[in-house]
Amino acid sequence: MEEFSRHLAVERNASPKTLKAYRHALAAFRAQNQKPWKQCSTDDFRDYLFAIMKRGQARSYVRLQFSALRVFYKYLTDRKRLSVDPLRQLQLPKVEKKLPLVLTRQQIEQLLVAPLKIDKERAAPNWMALEAIQKYRSAANVHSGALFINKSRKRISSRSIWLILKRYLRRTSIPISISPHKLRHSFATHMLDRGADLRSVQALLGHASLSTTQIYTHVTVERLKKAYADAHPRA
Repeated sequence: MEEFSRHLAVERNASPKTLKAYRHALAAFRAQNQKPWKQCSTDDFRDYLFAIMKRGQARSYVRLQFSALRVFYKYLTDRKRLSVDPLRQLQLPKVEKKLPLVLTRQQIEQLLVAPLKIDKERAAPNWMALEAIQKYRSAANVHSGALFINKSRKRISSRSIWLILKRYLRRTSIPISISPHKLRHSFATHMLDRGADLRSVQALLGHASLSTTQIYTHVTVERLKKAYADAHPRA
């Protein structure tokens, strides 16, 4: 294990954090199984997998632990003449896909109106995007280069956008902290809620693969289940 740690540090230039994580993964397995490393079998690692899953560890944690073990055994096969890698045939659980958090349509409408509460000029909150961009270009004198700029007339950063959203959130009653990306999640879910087809939503979001867009169908199904459970007398 010490030779392996030196290999990671010197030859692979691993960070101290990575070295600590790998040592922890190896020590955790060693605490349950004291066999010499070269005598451990696939069944030994399968038993270890079941044991940590039984403790309720997240699948992402499980995969990180076994990632370190796989790297260790690759080192043993490459450098220590281990003939068989016991982890090669071991199937790990897939990482669970977390459903994205979305805002309700009412919360989105409230958020869109928030900037207007501090504008001196009265304006309708339902501008079309193209009209809004044209007005913005004219007012900000932006006709080439980056579209959205800061006070120094440089491209606005993602952090600045997040801070703008945070400022407007404080003017709403939305009880959760959200990121600009969650507005995309909400947009896609609301489109599907209103009957938009998946291909159209894929095109609007700019997803290269339809499978990426399909996660929003799960959100919509969950909302339908909840609506049914809340409304149906026999639910």
